[in-house]
Amino acid sequence: MLELADLARKSAHPLYRLAPLVERGVAFHYGNMPSLIRSEVERLFRSGKIRFLVCTSTLIEGVNLSCRTIVLRGPRKGIGHPMEAHDFWNLAGRAGRWGDEFQGNIICIDPQDAGAWPDGVPERARFPIKRESDAVIEQGDSLADYLDRRVTTDLAEFEDPNQFEQVASYLLATFLRQGSIAQSSLAKRHNSAIIERLEASLANIAAQIAIGPDIAARHPGVNALGMQRLLDAFRNYKGDVENLCRPPSIARTAMIVS
Repeated sequence: MLELADLARKSAHPLYRLAPLVERGVAFHYGNMPSLIRSEVERLFRSGKIRFLVCTSTLIEGVNLSCRTIVLRGPRKGIGHPMEAHDFWNLAGRAGRWGDEFQGNIICIDPQDAGAWPDGVPERARFPIKRESDAVIEQGDSLADYLDRRVTTDLAEFEDPNQFEQVASYLLATFLRQGSIAQSSLAKRHNSAIIERLEASLANIAAQIAIGPDIAARHPGVNALGMQRLLDAFRNYKGDVENLCRPPSIARTAMIVS
């Protein structure tokens, strides 16, 4: 715990608020926090050394964490978007996961508050399973428009990047690996005009990337365009190269979702 606090102060910021919290067995978790710190938070939570974890909806984006109790109040996915029922129950399934806990608890705060729960607390129901990539591509030109803007626009400037960023990263990694998405399995499930438009947008981005398909394939959840910009920043760095080295690696009772 003390090692994580020290890492947070040294690698993020001396006043990074995570540091004094983890010393008390409390932490927070969000998507774009420093990856080394995030992985250590997850490890300590799994081991039970971090007992309370306050987090965003990133826990439904592939992070494999379970716990005994989940406390929710007006959960959102992205900025200002109430969490849909299938995501809510996906998140709720982290409580008492088989093999980790005998049982789990789901606590919903202020369920009668329409501001926190505009659609009420979701009821259990069966949901059709659909690939996230298919759901985003079916929106038509929206994904291609995002890709076109992504070349020149910083991620922080998008109103809701979570809507497209992960699928855009996946498609770009596929394009870099295969040289096209037209022959991929997903292309057969969608309108040819949409695939053609995406193909052109991806080709434009790929022409500006030199990191190689092998690196992109190993990190499909990270946008290859962002990795290229990081590489460019390293190449253009004029200071001591040792300043770019990351700090060395350092040797669960409830989650609270906001």
